[in-house]
Amino acid sequence: MLQTKTEIIKFTLSDLEALAGDNDDKKYELIDGELFVTRSPHIKHQDASGNVY
Repeated sequence: MLQTKTEIIKFTLSDLEALAGDNDDKKYELIDGELFVTRSPHIKHQDASGNVY
């Protein structure tokens, strides 16, 4: 049976800066070289969160 080798890519701050645009609606996080991309919260979610405080 053949096994494949998985290459682990570690992102850097320079990589993150190149990916994130000024008008981007996504949230980029870099944790131990791993890139996490999520959507920004909707305005209704932000309003609800603001009402909690």
